Amino acid sequence: GDCAYLEFPHGGNMLVDGGEGGFWDCGGRVVLPFLRHAGARRLDAVIISHPHDDHMGGLVQVVEQFPVFSLFEQPCRYPSLVYSELCAVLDRRGLEARPLSRGARIEGYEGVEILVLNPPGGGPCPDDANDSSLVVAVRYGDVRFLFSADVGREAEEEMLSAGLPLESTVLKVPHHGGRSSLGRGFLRAVSPRVAVISVGGWNRFGHPSRQTLGKLESSGAAVYRTDLGGAVMMRTDGRQLWVRTMLGETAQERCFRADARR
Repeated sequence: GDCAYLEFPHGGNMLVDGGEGGFWDCGGRVVLPFLRHAGARRLDAVIISHPHDDHMGGLVQVVEQFPVFSLFEQPCRYPSLVYSELCAVLDRRGLEARPLSRGARIEGYEGVEILVLNPPGGGPCPDDANDSSLVVAVRYGDVRFLFSADVGREAEEEMLSAGLPLESTVLKVPHHGGRSSLGRGFLRAVSPRVAVISVGGWNRFGHPSRQTLGKLESSGAAVYRTDLGGAVMMRTDGRQLWVRTMLGETAQERCFRADARR
């Protein structure tokens, strides 16, 4: 599944999704221990990209056991067991998730811009919950991160046609690198220096697909995969980006310049 933790330069933090819940429970086994190890005392913002277990299941334990200031979700409602479980926890904690759509900004972090690019809002909800995923761009200086959740080709094409500012230093590859996402036009518009595929090893879906890996290779982006390297860690001063992983050959830190052009 997906989970990303952001710590901002002048204070504050944000969690984007929480990994899988259920039997494995990424929230209790991985996310909570990590937050405590990182010295976090609360979460200033939590983004729930969409109501699928591999993105929000782990948030059930996180919200149950960790102080949370604000939660944000996409405006469309899709019934699911894990969403009901999370709503029950929110009720017990006296919390409410605020729906966001394109154009919304998450404020309160000095020097950091957080902009919502998807879903567009104001129209009917897509049949596929993936295409209504919250897509969030985070910018600090010249470095920009694009968290694309599980959007598929239809949502990608819609964002392209809307003329949104998609170019980013880092792309969290949509839908774990599956075949149904990352069209060539979208990839050209994002033009990432670094692409991160959040995916479980030996997953039953065969992610990431050979087609997606081929596109990324052709684009020249440096690809980091959690199934091969474990957690991907990044730090930036707003001009340069340093990347390394927990495991494997990519554990050696590598530096990228945000303004470099291939």
